[in-house]
Amino acid sequence: MPVINGTGCSAETPRKHRDLELALKVWFAIAAQVAKKHGGGLTVIDATCGPGIYPCDSCEDEKCEKTRRGSPLVILDILRRREMPARVMFIDSEKTNIETLQNAVPDHPAYIQFECGRYQDVLGSFTAPGYGLLLIDENGVLDFDFVKSFYERNSKTIDVL
Repeated sequence: MPVINGTGCSAETPRKHRDLELALKVWFAIAAQVAKKHGGGLTVIDATCGPGIYPCDSCEDEKCEKTRRGSPLVILDILRRREMPARVMFIDSEKTNIETLQNAVPDHPAYIQFECGRYQDVLGSFTAPGYGLLLIDENGVLDFDFVKSFYERNSKTIDVL
């Protein structure tokens, strides 16, 4: 799989994002009820967000400027359609990806925080204020020790996908 700025993108990426969107639609439907019942709001963290947009590879024209949505835009689209208030954090270790994502994110009612750095450092002692989701789609080997530590601190309030 080709990796650009730390982000992998292959012929399977569009399918992965479609499947992610289906899974997130179900999760957000459940999360809305849980957050309403328990209070504290909703927190969504995409720990390996990438640039949020990818070149459309369905076109033979190398100068084509069409793009497809990555996980950050999928998340924000679902929140917008559901009219769901949320705190959203996008993390990526590549500054170029964060800058591209900031330019790609339309105005949105969610509170959005952009963080450039390793998710392990950004979320080192993070505790979720309310119900939430941590999405990690790592290129390479997932840091299971970090995921375990994060989950131990947040297991009653946050799901990990």
